Amino acid sequence: MVPPSAGYQTRQKEQLLAFLAQRPHEALTAAECAAGLLAKWGGEAPGKSTVYRLLKQLSQEGAIKRLPRHGAQPQRYQMDGHAGCLDSVHLKCMACGHLIHLPGAQSRQLVEMVETAFHFRIDQKHTTLYGQCEDCLP
Repeated sequence: MVPPSAGYQTRQKEQLLAFLAQRPHEALTAAECAAGLLAKWGGEAPGKSTVYRLLKQLSQEGAIKRLPRHGAQPQRYQMDGHAGCLDSVHLKCMACGHLIHLPGAQSRQLVEMVETAFHFRIDQKHTTLYGQCEDCLP
């Protein structure tokens, strides 16, 4: 099921939301979204500039998440449909862009350890640890 989005609903917006909803654990670039839509919809797919515009609009509406950039890597977007995401520390693969939501108990344990050891309060909704996922390890 595609989550509702604020504002006017176009066919292109519906296509993009459906595409992202089918990949809830993937953090995709605008180019990857445009290529995926083209592969699925052919000439009926929105153009690359429309995809860039829609991604920006959908992230501002809160329908999708715009992920923090790492260095010169391209901007990535992800369907923002994870319950408890705000209380989760995220792990992001620097090689493939995969985003892992650390389960609540493990997130709390990590946060409590840092807060106890360093007297430092972590803002979990803005915390992302960067590294490599299992599939990208050498």
